[in-house]
Amino acid sequence: MKKKYLLLPILAIAVLCSCGGGGGETLTRQATPTTTKEPTPTTAATISGSTTPTSSTATTAYEEVSVSKIKDLSLIPGLFVDRLYSYKSYKAVTSGKTTASVLFINTDQSIEVTNIKGVYSYTKNESHSSLVNTVHEAYYHNDKAYYHDNDGEYKVSTINEYLDIYGVYPYEKSLEGYSIQGDAVKSVEKVEEKDGNYKFKITFDPKTATNNVKIQMKQFGGLDGYPDFESIVITITIKDDFTPVLVDLESKYKATKFMTSDCHQTYTVTYSNIGEDITIPNLDGAKANI
Repeated sequence: MKKKYLLLPILAIAVLCSCGGGGGETLTRQATPTTTKEPTPTTAATISGSTTPTSSTATTAYEEVSVSKIKDLSLIPGLFVDRLYSYKSYKAVTSGKTTASVLFINTDQSIEVTNIKGVYSYTKNESHSSLVNTVHEAYYHNDKAYYHDNDGEYKVSTINEYLDIYGVYPYEKSLEGYSIQGDAVKSVEKVEEKDGNYKFKITFDPKTATNNVKIQMKQFGGLDGYPDFESIVITITIKDDFTPVLVDLESKYKATKFMTSDCHQTYTVTYSNIGEDITIPNLDGAKANI
């Protein structure tokens, strides 16, 4: 009988590790820029601290000034996102895990993501454990998405239709899907300056920064509700010209599927091949559809 009673929490953990949650509300995606717009004028005087705009109003100022000259650290998230957004091509590889705990049982589920930006862009998001395996793969081009989940058939939609389902995609102006608009960023702290790299710790508001990520997590996990975030901290490592090196994320949230589980997610994103031609897997099939 013990094994029968233990089965429910084990299955609950396995599903929750795949980034899911609980709650009965229905979220509507918050709009995030996905196409290039004219930059808001940002002067060197603004960057040096004579005025203090929010990070969401800082656009292409990295073209005018280096990280080392920035006095107002609240500008850092927006400038980093804009720098990444400006590249015609790059590769970002994510590796990490989510640990879910319920009734003294812990289960780890791996997180492996590959994003490739180019004329055609690509993402593959995988999560694996001994009990549950999920894969989401998508190609993007000319405002179209070509995607599938697990072993399902590929579907074609507009980017906006895709975002209505999944909440997030990698090539919009957010930081790992978390909003940087308004009061979504609580604080920015300089952690380290070493060997030409600058490290900044960015703390997000668990309520205002997470709307679109919640939609993605619910969809990827095939769950009934949304996670309840407790904390999100992203640490970025960048060069003096805002070139990305690493992104480290740590988040904690509660999620419910059959029962409530405490989840702890950590991962690292490594950037490479900036401005280069990058081979995308099985691109021919996507080209025929988008």
